[in-house]
Amino acid sequence: MRVVLISLILFFSFALTAHAGALTLSDARYAFEGGAGRISSDVLVVRNDSTGQQQYQLFVDPEIRDSVVALEPRSFLLLPGEERAVVLRFRQPEESISSSIKLVAMGEKTAAGLTVGNGITIPVQFIVPRVAGASAVVSLNSYHMSPATAVYALDFLLIVLAVWFIRSRQSHNLYTRDRHKINFI
Repeated sequence: MRVVLISLILFFSFALTAHAGALTLSDARYAFEGGAGRISSDVLVVRNDSTGQQQYQLFVDPEIRDSVVALEPRSFLLLPGEERAVVLRFRQPEESISSSIKLVAMGEKTAAGLTVGNGITIPVQFIVPRVAGASAVVSLNSYHMSPATAVYALDFLLIVLAVWFIRSRQSHNLYTRDRHKINFI
């Protein structure tokens, strides 16, 4: 009985599995910056690293569905080793939000008639400034001041302050130098 049960489990587990493929992306995350209503775009490059051809499909989270201007192409077929550029074009929402795009490699149909997909979630961040005319401060690639730069800036300010102090004392001494002399003649 035990052998029959193990045989049935192994039979059904192999009958229901399918290979959905491997893929490589050009970027792991995307950030779109700009004012509300502005159209921003970028390119996602998808590469088929599997040994067979793969059908890929792009899906968008419902919270950013209204912001999508174009995802071209939304569905495409890649042969092994082939790559494809996908244009991501969005209209900036009214407020900053974080969401995602799903890229799914659709596998072959199984014996049970199911299609198995293998996919990846790509984070997408929309950065919209709050004050009209201001530029976005938060960025994935923003510049951060190193401690050495902060020390140099502080040193510069102290040198400027010392020079100002010395010059003001020297100019003060020029005007008061003759007043303190005592003449004995």
